[in-house]
Amino acid sequence: MKKLLSATAALAFVALTAPANAADLPVKAPPIAMPVMYNWSGIYIGVEGGAVMGQTTHWREIDPLAEGHTDESVDIGHPLHGGFVGGEAGFNWQSGRWVFGIEGDGNWAELEEALTCENDFLTGPQVDIKETCGSRIRAFYTARGRIGYVLGPTGSFLVYVTAGGAWASQSARIGTLTVPFATFEQWKNTAGWTAGGGAEYGITPWLTLKAEVLYVDLAGKDFDLTGCGAVISDCEHTHIQHSFVMARMGLNWLFNWGKGKGPAPVVARY
Repeated sequence: MKKLLSATAALAFVALTAPANAADLPVKAPPIAMPVMYNWSGIYIGVEGGAVMGQTTHWREIDPLAEGHTDESVDIGHPLHGGFVGGEAGFNWQSGRWVFGIEGDGNWAELEEALTCENDFLTGPQVDIKETCGSRIRAFYTARGRIGYVLGPTGSFLVYVTAGGAWASQSARIGTLTVPFATFEQWKNTAGWTAGGGAEYGITPWLTLKAEVLYVDLAGKDFDLTGCGAVISDCEHTHIQHSFVMARMGLNWLFNWGKGKGPAPVVARY
């Protein structure tokens, strides 16, 4: 009987102490999942808008009777200014933290300037009159390549540089302050180049917000301003060349591959 009681007590002791001893045994740590990387790859479309920050305009009145002679007007008080709004579309391809892409945009613009020009003369009676001149840009387009790098734990913040071609519809305009409604304007298309940089943030897997600054240099264009010579002499031959800096913001919808899910999560095991 004593042996039976001793065996029962021993079994009870083992049953009570086994869980406590098991708690002291080493266990395998659970796997740690790294954050899912934001996916920039895919097609996107969006809207944008902005304003011109600064500019340089070369306006030359060419005297056809004096070969090689030009009179250049200067910006005084009213440089090229105004805003624009439009749309954009592009495509990104992501490799690790590098993002490569192409982008095109088109904008309706209300950019204009007023320059101080030299006084001219009426072609009838030679009376000195005050002359105004200027230029407008009513639309412009760009097509560019982009190279960027993503920052942050999930890569949702993209910084990039961009460069490419630019095209614009611009005018030359001349008028007088002494002859009512005597304003002459001619429109022409011109091309050039653009370069700059920006940053883009992934608000959601499908929506991004962009801020960008571009320098635009448009090639010079000659204007003849047909009919202007009937009122103002020496104004039928004009050469205009624009360069300016623009700042804009855009909101893009991203049709990415995987709806924002990048490569599969990296699992660290110990």
